[in-house]
Amino acid sequence: MKRKRTCWILFIVAASALVVGTLIWTALGGHYVADVTVKRTFSIAMPFTSLRKIMVRTDAAKQIMNAGANSTVISQKWDGHNFKLDRLSIRNPEWRIDATGNLKVRIQNHYLGSKIIDFSQNVTITPDQIDSIVNLKKPEGQLLGYKVTIEMSADGSTSLINQSLNLKIDTPAPWFAHWFARKRVRLAARKTLLAQEKHIKDAAEKHRGEF
Repeated sequence: MKRKRTCWILFIVAASALVVGTLIWTALGGHYVADVTVKRTFSIAMPFTSLRKIMVRTDAAKQIMNAGANSTVISQKWDGHNFKLDRLSIRNPEWRIDATGNLKVRIQNHYLGSKIIDFSQNVTITPDQIDSIVNLKKPEGQLLGYKVTIEMSADGSTSLINQSLNLKIDTPAPWFAHWFARKRVRLAARKTLLAQEKHIKDAAEKHRGEF
C-alpha cells in the first residue's frame, strides 16, 4: 500500500513538473505583436504660408525622417516625374501638388539592429495644407508596420501640426509581459514623434523670415 502511494505521489510530481515545464517553455518562447498608435498635436507661432515655404523650399520636409538618433534618410526618389517641392505655381490660387515617391531609410533600434528599409511616401501640398504619409513597404524582420502621418495647416495666425505614428512590432514577449512590450513600443513611437516635432520647430526658427 505504501509502495502504491509512493508511486502515485511520484506520478503526480512528474506530471506537475511536465505541466510547469510546458508553461515555462511556452512563456519564454512566446511572441507578441505590439500594435501601437501614438498621436500628438502642437503649434508654431508662424503663419502657415511661411511655414509651408520653409518646408518646401528647403530640405526640412525630407529631413523630418532624420529626426532622432535612430533613423537616417539614404535616398529619396519621386515616381513618374522629376518632382521638386520648390516649383510651386503662384498664378493659380487653387493649385494642388500630389506626389508619390520612395524613401530608403537606415533605422537602428533594439528590435531591428541596423537595417536599410524601403518606405513609400505620399505628399499633398495646397496653399492651406501639407499632408505627408510615409508607410513601410513590406515587413522587415520584427518590424511589421510603420506609418507616420504629418498634417500641417493654418490655425489663425499660427500653424497647427498633427502627427500620428503607427508601429507594429513582433516582440519576443511572453504572455505575462505583453503590457511591457506595448509600453516599450509606445515609448519608442512617442520619442520618434517628439524628435520630429523638435526638428520641425528648429527648421521653422532656422529659416524664420527668409521666405
